[in-house]
Amino acid sequence: MSYKQENLKKRVCWKCKNQLNFKHFCGSNKSLSLERAKDLWFNSNLEFFCCKCYIEREGKILHVSELKKVLILGFPNSGKTAITHLLKDRYLEDPESLLPTRGISIQFCLINNGRIAIWDLGGASTYRRRWIERRELIFPESNKVLYVIDIQDSLLFNETIKYFSEIFNSREICDILGPELKLHVLFHKTDPDIRNSPTIIKNVEILTQKINSINIPFEYEISKTSIYSFNPNISDSLLNS
Repeated sequence: MSYKQENLKKRVCWKCKNQLNFKHFCGSNKSLSLERAKDLWFNSNLEFFCCKCYIEREGKILHVSELKKVLILGFPNSGKTAITHLLKDRYLEDPESLLPTRGISIQFCLINNGRIAIWDLGGASTYRRRWIERRELIFPESNKVLYVIDIQDSLLFNETIKYFSEIFNSREICDILGPELKLHVLFHKTDPDIRNSPTIIKNVEILTQKINSINIPFEYEISKTSIYSFNPNISDSLLNS
């Protein structure tokens, strides 16, 4: 994707009036071609929001419309985006084409006549710090949190458990989430051909012990998931309260 910001129309956030960046706009809307993104950018009938104001706006819509809000958290390459697509669309056409989430991706779906908003939160270190710093913007009104861990990447176990603990050992964040929150910890990439291997069994034991050693103030479940064995029943169990 090639573009020069100086040759593009200047846009500002409709609410806060801060200047917007076309590169960031494209990064947050990766499904758009460059030409389509430009068409939208130059359309004088459209108004744009910055990420902060968009999230605030979506939060209000969630509250007014009584949608259920599901947060998906975890490290990069843990499989959060693939899980988001599987929950929303019930299939994943080309896993290799998925790109890491930049910022926040919010997807909406219907499950058993219920409306659900899935917030896929970027897992890069800068984003992880941002979600904790902006906890009052990110965590309110959440009905469920899915925390995704790559069961095959044992080198990241300590870091991802540290991030998990920073969230669920934070009294302030837990107070925002509320006592009724449902938490699912997903040991992802537990693929059918390796799920019974000694390495994966050992990794499951290690992570389970680490999770259980944390004083988590919510009910939580630990599940083993894979894109190769995901099915509608799993989607329903993860999304329904």
